[in-house]
Order: sequence, then C-alpha cells, then structure tokens
Amino acid sequence: MLLNNNQRPTKRAPDAGDSAHIPNSFTRLSIFPVGRLRRPRPSAGNANRWAFLLQNTFRIEKIMIENPDVQFLHSIREVFGSVFNDYEFELQNEAVWDGHGEYTVTASKGEIELKFYLGLARPIYLCDLWVKLSGTLAYKATPDKHRHNICVASIASYLDSDYKRPRQEIKNEKDLASELEREKEDLLKYCKDILLGDVAVWSDVVNYLAKESRKSGL
Repeated sequence: MLLNNNQRPTKRAPDAGDSAHIPNSFTRLSIFPVGRLRRPRPSAGNANRWAFLLQNTFRIEKIMIENPDVQFLHSIREVFGSVFNDYEFELQNEAVWDGHGEYTVTASKGEIELKFYLGLARPIYLCDLWVKLSGTLAYKATPDKHRHNICVASIASYLDSDYKRPRQEIKNEKDLASELEREKEDLLKYCKDILLGDVAVWSDVVNYLAKESRKSGL
C-alpha cells in the first residue's frame, strides 16, 4: 500500500546557483566513496552523457513510488526506529530535496549524523547511508575536513575484506524497505562504536580510502 499523506514533509533546499551540475548521487556509486563532492556540468564534449542522465532521471521518476519523499521518511522511521531509540538519535521530520535528483533525511545525536540518501537520477543503487561527524568529534577523528562524511559501505569494506554490497534498483516501497534493512544491518555490524561516539577507527578508514583512491587513479 502506498503511503497517503497530505502533509508532505519536504523542504526544497534553496538553489545556490549550482543547479547545472551532475547529481552528486552518481559520485557515490563507487564502493570507496570518500565525500559528497559537487561536480560541475559536463563540457560540450560530454553533452551526450548529460542527456543520458536527464533521460534516466525522468525514467526512474516514473517507476519510483508515489510521493517518494513521504515514503522515504516513513520507511526510515519504520526500519530504523529501534536504532534511533537505542542510540538516542533524533530523526528530522522532513526529506530535503536538493534540486539535483536526490532526497536527504538526517538523524542526529550531538556531533554525529546519519545521512540517508535517495537518488532519483541513476538506474541502480538508489539508496545509501553515510555517517557525518561535526565539531570537536570530527577533528578528533581526522583533521581533514573533507573526510568527515563517510559511507557506511566504506567503513564496512575496511573492517571486512569479504564485504560485498550488491546494487539494487528500487522500484517500489518493498524494494526501499529491503534496501534500508541492509543498510541497518551494516550500520549495526560495522559502526556500533561510532554510534556510541568512539571514532578511533575513523582515521584508519580515511587512510584506507586514500590508498584505494591512489590504486584506482582517482
């Protein structure tokens, strides 16, 4: 059943004049993402790729669930409710649209945030979860301010050499709930200490990601 809700808890983020860049969800398709980096719109030589991305945006919006912002927030609350209670995280009551093909929902506790992303501009792997640090805790973890936001899958990859994360195309509420369940399992298996404020492993993950980036030539 689709969630019916006349109160759509969505806040559209103001456009700061950068609405022409490629949706940043594409930069997280790598198994070793290291940060949410803005990418400029492709040059004329990449016009075909830009057109392809736009076409896929429209295609996926057609196959996605009705009112994805409402359903995304609802599904997160349903799947992660026990995690938020056990670890004292507060879930924001809105799914923020960035204007570039992505919704974000945040749950926070002090200087730790769980960032849930639902991308509407890519054909596969539409949902992922990152951990973001701020303030004193962030600089305790690493002085590199660009590495204060790391994907849970990256932390899992460092801690478990056998870790594999299959890609899943989300077409309905059931797919979304299933993907969030996998995110929850990874979070509790690999990030419990971080949820409790212990970021001792963070710098090791950052170093690991840097080595993997050099290997891949990024």
